[in-house]
Amino acid sequence: MGYNTTYKVYVVNDTPAKWTLDKDLARISDYVFDDGEAHDIKWYEHDAEMKLLSKEHPDTIYEVRGNGEDESDVWVSFYKDGKSYKVNLAPVYPAFDEGLLR
Repeated sequence: MGYNTTYKVYVVNDTPAKWTLDKDLARISDYVFDDGEAHDIKWYEHDAEMKLLSKEHPDTIYEVRGNGEDESDVWVSFYKDGKSYKVNLAPVYPAFDEGLLR
């Protein structure tokens, strides 16, 4: 069974790694990516594997966006030269505004 997440990976800065992104992601993860995106996969080792990839391209900044099955499971991680950090995103719902009613 497992838990599915949709991943979107970007090369943030202008480095040659942007030209080999899909191939590099497939090599490290065993998943097929199309323009940095893979839907509903179980890439449990994404953090460790992205750290390794970022060590291979130490000048490249990678951004990985994840959307899990649970609607509150939305996050972004950044990787550079084997280091990373992750930010969990929280939806912001606006307050009721009667002036918007039509």
